[in-house]
Parts: sequence; structure tokens; C-alpha cells
Amino acid sequence: MRVLAVLCLTAVAASACSGERPVLVREPRPEQTAPPVAEQVVDTASDAPLADAGSGEAVDPTDGGPVVRVGVVGSPVLDPVLVSAVDPTGMAVLDLVTDGLTEWDPQRNTWAPALADDVWTDDGGRSWRFTLDGASFSDGTAIRADDVVRSFERVLGDGLSLPATRLEMVDAIVAVDPTTVAFELSEPFAAFPALVSSPLYGIVPGGPVDGRVTSGPFRVAGDGRLVSDRFAHAFHLVSIANEASAVEAFRRGDLDVVFVSAGHVGPTTVSVASAVEIHYALNASAPVLADVEHRRAVVDAVSRTRVTEAAFGEGAGAIGRLVPAALACAAPCGGDQPEEAADLGPISLVYVAEPTGREEALADAVVGELADAGIDAVATGLTLDDFVDQVSAGEHEMVRTGWVGLFPSADSQLAPYRSTSPDNVAGFSSGTFDDLLTAARTTGGASLHGEAQAMLQDEAVVLPVARLRVRALVSDRIASIELRHDGSIDLDSLRLAN
Repeated sequence: MRVLAVLCLTAVAASACSGERPVLVREPRPEQTAPPVAEQVVDTASDAPLADAGSGEAVDPTDGGPVVRVGVVGSPVLDPVLVSAVDPTGMAVLDLVTDGLTEWDPQRNTWAPALADDVWTDDGGRSWRFTLDGASFSDGTAIRADDVVRSFERVLGDGLSLPATRLEMVDAIVAVDPTTVAFELSEPFAAFPALVSSPLYGIVPGGPVDGRVTSGPFRVAGDGRLVSDRFAHAFHLVSIANEASAVEAFRRGDLDVVFVSAGHVGPTTVSVASAVEIHYALNASAPVLADVEHRRAVVDAVSRTRVTEAAFGEGAGAIGRLVPAALACAAPCGGDQPEEAADLGPISLVYVAEPTGREEALADAVVGELADAGIDAVATGLTLDDFVDQVSAGEHEMVRTGWVGLFPSADSQLAPYRSTSPDNVAGFSSGTFDDLLTAARTTGGASLHGEAQAMLQDEAVVLPVARLRVRALVSDRIASIELRHDGSIDLDSLRLAN
């Protein structure tokens, strides 16, 4: 029986996890428990002009300095442990109020030091050290090593979360001295500084995590806006009931930035490839797919372009490789019709049913593609519990899986197919593949990842389908803006129109 550690499901992520958590060691300090939900100080959009938080009076966005008005469906969340990695709005807001040890530099496409002023390893990537000389919270309090330990301890407190499971290689986090923290890993991992660049690993204060005291460039001011000592503009978070209302508020001119989902129909101003991919794993241990030629027939038969358009429209881009070099799928991208029907099946395809119907549309499109190639397949939507139970037992031939990357990473896409991975629902096992990934983790070598991917493609144990896009509506008040793969805003790129 397989045990699934992380399954990326539907257009978002659901996870189930097993395994021991790291041992955390920190300097002695009084225990402080953060509230479960950050205090929210926001406006609620309606048909009337937006009100200044706390005053109830109409506000001119340019009064008192430039303000960027951001629509938030639901209530904004300012606590890293409560934000979803696949919520671009949540990630954008979180990145404003938290900084991590490192950050992702979209211009150089790599990590850079953030709160840490120095990052190093002296044992090939098995132990990483970060120094914090000069880093401070917004109230002027110095950020210490035990603040880092406590922040990661909060993340690891929910062993089912995506950020917690991504730290599976961490054996211990140790406050070496007040300004130095060490991460001891079970194996070398050259990309570890890139991993912790995600805002989900942002450092938080020991008291309430409500945005009043932050490690990031912005903090919640008395009037409810997010203000900064480093940037001239402020952010005004506007709570909206749903996406349709947010789009309407944007069209009225009430908002400057609105992130929209994969289901949004219509043009958007900014679009960037996200860190979320849609895959189907092919169960090589199932009798009907045990023959590699049968698996190849399935992979070749499905047009990624057609099924992506059917389920996600402009909200996703078709991919032909597990680690695509670009968002667009290079032709040919599946959908090959054999001269003779494959006469293969029956194949059971399963997914987690969800309210929007996109997963059902995607599965039905895949089944239709297979039918055109003479392959008999039946799609079934399951509850999450039934999905995990049945897939863990190896009951189905094709399983809707995927990948949520906390940073652009070939390792995260390939690691689920290691022989020892609890995510290996394909039943793929290769010592050569395992060795390639181990070597790649040590050196960070792109060529090794390429060899590993070529093995998976040759064995046809995964059908890559699509990569979702981060899309946003941006008003004319903003002259320039660039988004990262997770939806966070590259603040150095943000310019307001005169």
C-alpha cells in the first residue's frame, strides 16, 4: 500500500502527509502563542465609493500620498501559516508584510539574501547557515536566530501543509548563536536557500501575527492601510465577496489590482506562468498499463492544447514536458491519432470533484481524446478522502496529480517519482533515476535534471497537461508592475503613473 505525502489536486492543492518532523532547537525565551487569525483592518467594497478605513468617509486614493488599492476576495490574511501557496492574492499580500531569510529575484531567476546578510554551506549542502546581522522587525526590534526557529516551528506545526512537507529533508533547525541559525538536512540540497525564499517561510514576531509588527517592508497603520518606511506608496486592501464583484469594482475604477482565477473569462493586464502544474500519473503497476508501449499510447493520444483550453481557457498554458522550458507547449503536443485504434482499456481515471466543474471538464476532455485514439477510459470524481484511500491502494490506472512549486524547481517536479517517495502513485522505480536526482540535489546541475526527466518521458509514467497562469487586472494608475510566479509583486518594479 502506498502512502501519499503530498497530492496536488484540482486547480489548488490538498495534501495528506506522513513522516517525522524535524527537531527544532532554539534559545530560551517566554512562549508566546499567536492568534489563529490575523486581525483584519480593511474596507468592504460596495456600489458606493470606497471608505477610508476607520473614518467612513469617501477617500481620494491620492490624498496623503499614492495608494495602491488591491481587491481581496474574502478577508486578507497576514499570517504565513494561514495562506495558501496557490492563492496569488494571498501570496501578494503576505509578501508585503513578511520577509524571509532569502527572496526570489525574478530578474536573475534565482534566490538572493533578504533578512539574512550571509548564507553559506561548508559540507556540500547538507548543512546551511544564515546570519542575521542588522535585520529588524518594523518596530525596531532586532530579528534573532530564535525568531527564525520559532517561525519555522509554526510552519512545521501543521505537518499536512505544503510548506511543512517541502521541509521533509530538514532534520534540525538550531539557533547557533543570537544571530546565526543552522538547518541540518538529511541529504545535501543545493537549492535549499531558494526553497526558503517563499513568503510562506516569512519570519514573524513573537507576539500577535496581525501585521502591526512585521519583518517585511509594509505594516498595518492606524488607518488600516499597509504603509512602509522604504516605499512612498501605501497599499489599501479591499475585501470583496467574490471574484465577479471584484472584477466589477475594478471596472468601476474602485480598484487598482485584482487577481483573477483560471476560470475568469476576458482579457487581463498582467499574466505570468505560475508555480502550479496539472498532471496525470499513469499507474505502471496496473495490468493494463504495465506495458510501456501502452503507457506511451495513452500519453501520445492526449492533446494538451485541447484539454487545457476545455478546462481552463486562458487561465493555463499547455505543457508537453514535466519541466517545461517555456509555458507554451511546443508542437507536436500530443493528440496523435494512430493508424489503427489502440484497443486499450478499460482505464479508470480519477480526480477530486470540486465546485467549479473544471476538474470534471478536464477529465472528460482527456477521456474524449483517448476515445478518439481507440482507448477506453472512464473518469470518476471522488471526495478527497475516497481519492486518497483508493489511490493509496493502487486501485486506478490514471490519477490526477500535479505540482505546486514554492520556487521554480525541477527537483519538486521530479522528486515525486523517486522510488522512496510517498507521492509515487505511478509505481515507478529506478535506481538510476534516484541516483540522478541525488546527484542533482548535491550539485544543482540542470543537465542531471534533464537526464532524469528524459527517463520519465521514456517510461511514460506521467502525462503533463498544463501550467496555470497568475493573472491580474491592473488599472491605468499603475505605470509598471511585475509579478513573480506565486503572485507576489516585485516591489522594485512597481511604478505609479504621474
